[in-house]
Amino acid sequence: MLGSSRREKNGGGIIVTMKQIVAEALKLPPMKRARVATRLIRSLEREPKLSRKSVEKAWLEEAERRLKDWERGSVKAIPGDRVMRELRDLLA
Repeated sequence: MLGSSRREKNGGGIIVTMKQIVAEALKLPPMKRARVATRLIRSLEREPKLSRKSVEKAWLEEAERRLKDWERGSVKAIPGDRVMRELRDLLA
């Protein structure tokens, strides 16, 4: 998943982790991040091999990973009202 530390090798032979990719993407201004997110989502929508079951499985794995991170204390929970307020501010 996105936060994974699994290494990926791109065409140029450079090895990067998903964590590095996400960290760099998060440095982008909000509109550019939105474009990247949109492109990624569209690429999934065009992917013929992804069944509803495989998408649900991937989301379940991601939710379990996030829960484990929270239980270990490696991530901090953010109250839902704060998240929604910040999202509204971003979209305003």
